[in-house]
Amino acid sequence: MYLSSSNDKFEFLFPKIMFPDNLINKYKQYTEKIPGAVITNPVDIFNFAVQSLTIPELTFDPIQQLDHPGQTRQYRANVQETELYDRTITFTCQTLTGFINYFMAIDLFKYYYDFRNDKSHLPCSFDINVSDAEGYIVSTLHFEDILFTSVSGLEFNFSSNTIDFKTFDISFAYNKFEIILNYK
Repeated sequence: MYLSSSNDKFEFLFPKIMFPDNLINKYKQYTEKIPGAVITNPVDIFNFAVQSLTIPELTFDPIQQLDHPGQTRQYRANVQETELYDRTITFTCQTLTGFINYFMAIDLFKYYYDFRNDKSHLPCSFDINVSDAEGYIVSTLHFEDILFTSVSGLEFNFSSNTIDFKTFDISFAYNKFEIILNYK
């Protein structure tokens, strides 16, 4: 029997190599103050805060052509399959105490956008593992040639003093995408 898919059966971890040494050192004092031994690196804080991720839809605009009697016909566009994707992946992250992970995201964005830095692309790929109901990895979504493209804004508001679940988005553009099927 086939079960419905579940939205929470995925696994994603930002690679440690994504954080340059200068940012690891900048946030080292903060990570050392966190109790326990689970978080030892700024990327651990990033991974802890990921709530969801969104990959874009696959779509194209059909070509329209007018036939002789005046009827409009639609045809498939003549572009490569890779051009049919928006090629953006967006992560929604929970803000943590003191908005520390938001400020890490800002620093990371500025590092990869800095024109003095010869590393515009992230030095790693992203893999999202998708599991079935029993926890077996069925497929891996593999993204390569990644650019850090945006960090959403935050709202600070004196008129609202309720404790709530705040999030922010970080987006990346990728150049290569592959679906690897792992079932056997």
